[in-house]
Amino acid sequence: MAAQLVGLDIGGANIKAVTMTETPDEKPAFTAATHVFPMWQRAGELADFLREVGSIDPACGMAVTLTAELSDVFPTKREGVLCVLKAVQEAFPIAGIQVLTTGGALVEMDRALQNPLAAAGANWAASAWTAAQIFPEGILGDAGSTTTDLIPFHHGQIAAVGRTDPERLASGELVYTGCLRTPCSHLADRVPWRGSYCRVSPEYFTIAGDVHVLLGNIRPEDYCWPAPDGRGTTPAGAKARLARLICGDVEMLSEDEIVEIARYLYRRQIEQVAEALHQVLSRLRTRVPLICAGSGKFLLEAAAARVGLQPIGLDRVCGARHAEVFPAWSLCLMLAARQEGMRVFDRFRTDD
Repeated sequence: MAAQLVGLDIGGANIKAVTMTETPDEKPAFTAATHVFPMWQRAGELADFLREVGSIDPACGMAVTLTAELSDVFPTKREGVLCVLKAVQEAFPIAGIQVLTTGGALVEMDRALQNPLAAAGANWAASAWTAAQIFPEGILGDAGSTTTDLIPFHHGQIAAVGRTDPERLASGELVYTGCLRTPCSHLADRVPWRGSYCRVSPEYFTIAGDVHVLLGNIRPEDYCWPAPDGRGTTPAGAKARLARLICGDVEMLSEDEIVEIARYLYRRQIEQVAEALHQVLSRLRTRVPLICAGSGKFLLEAAAARVGLQPIGLDRVCGARHAEVFPAWSLCLMLAARQEGMRVFDRFRTDD
């Protein structure tokens, strides 16, 4: 194995990086970092930003995956993939950078540049492939700040039916809901209030992070995205934003009323994930565990309970921090498996 392997997951809102480094006892050490980077505002700064946050040994191995091409700063996904990959090349002038495809393969950068759509939105393939090497069978659930993946696998093979984002949305394998950035008006078009159902405003007043901070599902310091009103990410700030969902404020709504709205939105978000789980399960025709990863793991665990599946936390395999950046962590393991063979997974495998 190279002295250092780097997995880079470039999304439309966040960039996640994991570094795998050899240690004297041959047990590799991992470090992980997440950086907020709104692609739609800063696409032209990507190469400079990558250089600032990542000092790379020229001898290291690197693999890249991306979902940032969906950002509407790019007229087409093809242009988005090309822009991101060329920024990676500019930032890291090293040989042999690998790019993940939706088929679960790592290909040379030149090949990815020739067929950019094969790399579009592919990060789920790294996560599912790695989960399939660790667990006998299951559904890999990865709930992040923005989206949730539900990818079935069986005996080392990905069993997904979707490859492109539209196909994955249609199949239930991609749910556009997450624990932080999802606008609350996407979770419900009305909420219970004073014995009736009040229609919500579709303005960008409040996001899922407000729900989960207020209910204690995430900590204020994990609300790592600018709040819609630019104010604090404390429970008090979350209450003020949630009141705006029905065009009110904290003087018009009581604290109990706002908390009840948050609980309702949380339940609706769980239902979104559970509904997609039912869809994926209907193809499998069998009950399998749900392997839960991502910063929104609690959503997956609650949805598993709703559907009657056994949830298994990936944090017990790779640690909580790396389970939150699982696609980037998986890229490191994919690179290591190329060099050392599949035995790199031996210490992670489970028969559960």
